Amino acid sequence: MGGRLRSTFFITDADPPYRPEMVLWVELPGEVPVAAAILDRNPAPRSLSRTLLDGFAKPVAGPPRRPRRIRVADEGDAAEVRAAVGPAIEVVVAPTPELAAVVEAMAEDMGGEAETSYFEDGRISPDLVADLFAAGRVLHAAAPWKHAGDQQTLRMDIPALGVEGACVSIIGALGQSRGLIVFPSRKAFDAFLEAAEAGPRSEEPADLGTTMLSLTLDRADELPPSLRREALRHGWPVAGPDAYPRVEHRDRDGVPRPLTERDVRIARACALAVAAFTGSHGRIFSAGGFEPVSVTYTGDDEVAVRLTAPYEAAEQFEPDPQRALPPVEHPGPRPPATAPAAMVAERAVGAPAPGQPRPSRNAPCWCGSGRKYKRCHLAADRAAGEGRDAQPAPIHTVDERLVRRMARFATARFSRGWLNDAERHFMDAEAAAQLFLPWAVYHLPVDGRKVVDWFLAEEGRRLSPEERSWLEAQRSTWLGVWEVLEVAPGSGLEVRDLLTGVERRVAEVGGSRVLVARDAVLGRVVDHDGLSVFAGVHPRPLAPDDAAEVVRAVRGRVRRRREIPVERLREPAVERYLIARWEEGVVAMDARHSLPPILRNTDGDELLFTTDHFAFDPAARGEVEAALASVEDLEGPDGDDGGEFYTFVRAEGATARMPGNTILGRVRVTAAGLALETNSLARADRLRKRLEAACGDLLAHRAREHTSPGALAESAAEDVEDPEEPPPSPEAERALAEWLQHYYAAWVDQGVPALGGTTPRQASRTREGRERLDVLLKEMENRQPGGRAGASRTWGGSGPNWGWRTERRAIALGAPRKDLVRRLGSARFADHHRLDSRRRGLSRAKLAPVPAAPWARAEREEAGSVSLGQVREWYNRHALVQGVAHTPGIKNGQMV
Repeated sequence: MGGRLRSTFFITDADPPYRPEMVLWVELPGEVPVAAAILDRNPAPRSLSRTLLDGFAKPVAGPPRRPRRIRVADEGDAAEVRAAVGPAIEVVVAPTPELAAVVEAMAEDMGGEAETSYFEDGRISPDLVADLFAAGRVLHAAAPWKHAGDQQTLRMDIPALGVEGACVSIIGALGQSRGLIVFPSRKAFDAFLEAAEAGPRSEEPADLGTTMLSLTLDRADELPPSLRREALRHGWPVAGPDAYPRVEHRDRDGVPRPLTERDVRIARACALAVAAFTGSHGRIFSAGGFEPVSVTYTGDDEVAVRLTAPYEAAEQFEPDPQRALPPVEHPGPRPPATAPAAMVAERAVGAPAPGQPRPSRNAPCWCGSGRKYKRCHLAADRAAGEGRDAQPAPIHTVDERLVRRMARFATARFSRGWLNDAERHFMDAEAAAQLFLPWAVYHLPVDGRKVVDWFLAEEGRRLSPEERSWLEAQRSTWLGVWEVLEVAPGSGLEVRDLLTGVERRVAEVGGSRVLVARDAVLGRVVDHDGLSVFAGVHPRPLAPDDAAEVVRAVRGRVRRRREIPVERLREPAVERYLIARWEEGVVAMDARHSLPPILRNTDGDELLFTTDHFAFDPAARGEVEAALASVEDLEGPDGDDGGEFYTFVRAEGATARMPGNTILGRVRVTAAGLALETNSLARADRLRKRLEAACGDLLAHRAREHTSPGALAESAAEDVEDPEEPPPSPEAERALAEWLQHYYAAWVDQGVPALGGTTPRQASRTREGRERLDVLLKEMENRQPGGRAGASRTWGGSGPNWGWRTERRAIALGAPRKDLVRRLGSARFADHHRLDSRRRGLSRAKLAPVPAAPWARAEREEAGSVSLGQVREWYNRHALVQGVAHTPGIKNGQMV
């Protein structure tokens, strides 16, 4: 068997690298190569038959020999071979997939796959790779995949790089790989689509229909380890852990080509131009029809990129005046040329003085009125700074450049050892790169001084006034545990350091889209020129309970019960201890979340949804229903369900853990039989005995089936994410709000496992209990469904907004403020946990008893006019909620 084929390896010592063509003959059945010829880039003619005859005479292994039968894939090759070997050997035409396997084995024997590098054996310069990372940050900020689908293509021309008529596809709209793919032409793009629709053919080599160049933003865990190490070693900043830029150039059969400098320059220029085009013309991707657009952008390397939409409209335009691209180090719109380098918008008249952060919400206002800042100038300052906060602070550009510069300085002065010493304090320095490198240059002592201090002493004269000002601000910061108090999506965060008690409003666009209230982050907040910004944050936030453990450990280390002085937190030993405890908290949180919680009902039984099926004579249905009517605590149908359901109810006051009525199970009666539904084996056994005692021989037990809580939870989650689900009606939301108000008014007097079995009201009477209650309430706020991925910050994502920022303790404690002060005996605590007057009468609300709350999402209520009874019935139809007391909290691995 034999044929001509391209190798799967490249000759890389040529410029540019190339894939040689091969002529290969293999002896079957062992797939042993007997003759091969690797053709040079400009080969002299070498026939298939000539290589075959050489193999007959001098095979690679064994004595000279001739086969009885020869197989080739092409009729033309077959005619050539028949003419060479004569009629004595049969020549057949059929697929030859074995050849590809032999070539792959040859490539492995020749040394295998080399370690991936951004530098491509020196063909790519470090400066160009740094420019690629900067372009990746610009592309990430512009997020063109939010505007365009992968088939809404652009034409791209880059004359300086020999690109004419390329077709650019923006990928990422489906939430998978994000980035750009550059095809040689629109025809090549169409060929790729046809190949994708046809799908792979097992008998033939892979065929993408075209070659392609791509720039994708990959997650750190998807990136080859060698590339992650290079990014960390050289200090190339990224926009996030899911935004590492990677360029690939693939041949038509999917084999990756070694990259050249031209490939990377094309990818970089394309990224910058598409980002700029999206900012100016992104609306055209969602428009049903639009005027053709053609714009030429010029980067700082003087390379002009022309983008045209739609692709076919290029001939309508003459080359337009070139527009300069923004500097690649800055991912957002440029400030006016007259503005200070650290500002994006003019400062509001009367705002806090430059260099000073905004006061915390409860601090006296800066204007001297004597009122609290939140009741005086907070709203005005926010409005005045909206344009500034809505964009990434340009000072991040200065910081990234200085961090890289200081890292290079330290490596040159102290050798690689200083960085190795820093890495020892992190479990995975690569994974924590967002915090690791800033901490290493701003905090880690090297030969008795921090790197930033060495740098200022020896290189300070070469710094601009702006750079010196920024480094001085950096020297005064500390590593803190910052709890998110309030989120302004797309703008910033209100945060408080749980260790020092300091509050800041941080201009943080990216974090404001992924963090929610009560998340805690380990990071550094820098106050500079009236702005507070994060400058080094651990990539993994912690939940409130995990963060509380870290705070307790650090306070124990420094022997402080309350606020810790900033000077103590700047001590190297304390910083290292804080990092170690945080990373241990991340490991513990991941381990806990990898295990399903143990769910129990109000009787303490482990949840297992159980259904017992009974049969009865259809003629005796009336007798069965009469017998059911005699069963104590079994309520008859209420008419809303068609007369099929009976409900076992435990009367009010039957349990101290859940005041009010608790549903123990349901009985469904149909013409086909009777089914008893409960949520534990113990309840199933008890209720089955009561039914059989009441009905006697009328019922015959047929089967028992079980469903795990996990299976129902997965089903409920799938239902909640259904995009076709209509939103709840205002009536449904009001009914749900009424139900939740009643529930939380009663919750304060229920025993909660996370509080050691005490009630929230009891826990609030001691200092330790208040701390545990505070963490529990933060957990409830932090974990409310729908709070992440940009969902509405309401209960269930679309239900009534509970205003946890100021009202959560009123809901939990359910008492007027004066009573709360008396009970807690601490004016300081009462002031810190101030109640909102709108909730003061909550504990006295007279609402009808309802079953315990579910941990299924409430927004699943059907649309239309509803009553509280219908909400209750909706919960009843979901077996998940039968008899489950919703006391949010986890203790010893158990959630109740």
